[in-house]
Amino acid sequence: MVADIVYEYEFDTGRRHQGIFFAASSFSAKATTGVGNVSADFALDIIDWPRGACIRTAADVPAETIIDLGLVYGPLQAASRIFAI
Repeated sequence: MVADIVYEYEFDTGRRHQGIFFAASSFSAKATTGVGNVSADFALDIIDWPRGACIRTAADVPAETIIDLGLVYGPLQAASRIFAI
């Protein structure tokens, strides 16, 4: 898809800047991944997600923590989709 944009840009301007387009695409993907990882870690810290070797299966996680995860995950996903729109 980026290649199509590069060709359309070349058609409109007569110049090719494929390096800039692909670099911007790669950077935006990496930035999105980084923001997602940081926000996920922040959300897990908010709900006091258990860590360590004592947690081996899902049964070791308290039910209240799972409910809190759903309450945090739902609004975060809705907010990210609204932001994308």
